[in-house]
Amino acid sequence: MLNNLAGLLESQGKYNEAKPLYERKQGKYDEAKRLYERAIEIEKKSLNENHPEVAKTLNNLAHLLHLQGDYDNAKILYERSFRIRQEKLGPNHPDVASAFNNLAALLHDQGKYDEAKPYYQRALVIVEQTYGPNHPLVANALNNLAGSLADQGKFDEAKELYGRALRIREKNLGSKHPDVATTLHNLASLYLAQGKGEEAKRRYERAIEIWKKVYGPNHPHVATGLLSLARLLSFQGKFKKALPLVQRALDIYKAKLPPQHPDIIRAQMSLNDIDNEFRNSRRRRRR
Repeated sequence: MLNNLAGLLESQGKYNEAKPLYERKQGKYDEAKRLYERAIEIEKKSLNENHPEVAKTLNNLAHLLHLQGDYDNAKILYERSFRIRQEKLGPNHPDVASAFNNLAALLHDQGKYDEAKPYYQRALVIVEQTYGPNHPLVANALNNLAGSLADQGKFDEAKELYGRALRIREKNLGSKHPDVATTLHNLASLYLAQGKGEEAKRRYERAIEIWKKVYGPNHPHVATGLLSLARLLSFQGKFKKALPLVQRALDIYKAKLPPQHPDIIRAQMSLNDIDNEFRNSRRRRRR
């Protein structure tokens, strides 16, 4: 999606908007951050600091900081973008829905699921009213709300929403789109939580395959899929198969993300846990 948007912007002569999107797609977050910050300064001077275009770039920078694990600064920028959009565009504009969604995603990643849920719900209402029930943006909202429900243990409700999101995305975007991979990955995690390992495994593997084809083998999304698959294998007692996957995920994260990023910390903890389980299982077999 980032690559397609960047290509569209480039074809329209909007090179300054396109370049940071390309950098984000390639995992070059520091360069993308610099470009976004420069764009914000230019837009503030040529437009004004409360212009919707400024809000859009603030949102993009906030999302980048969010990806890097800088949650506090991401929240500040998301909220600034939200206030501008609500004031200038009205409370029911799709860009306001996007702002609701981004704030909810940040709260979700901080484990604040109850706070995130109403923002996700409001975003869903706005995009359904604006685009109808079968638009890709509706699938985005469904996918995000489903994730919030799943993390609260509401698996049946989450599964229904994930299924609807997947059908919309496959119909509108094709079966090999990265957003399809995201929903497959989320569904896999839901199945894993329900103890349905083989159903989860198939979906994790398909998501990884799509992400590799779209982003290349060294992107953080690929690492996320590999780490999830490694955890599944470890739950099945297949520690020897899990270890190289979690090590590969950790290597990708370290190459692409800041040193203290939460994904690096989680991957390192998973590697330690799986390695300990593997060693313990070998000791038990020798007794």
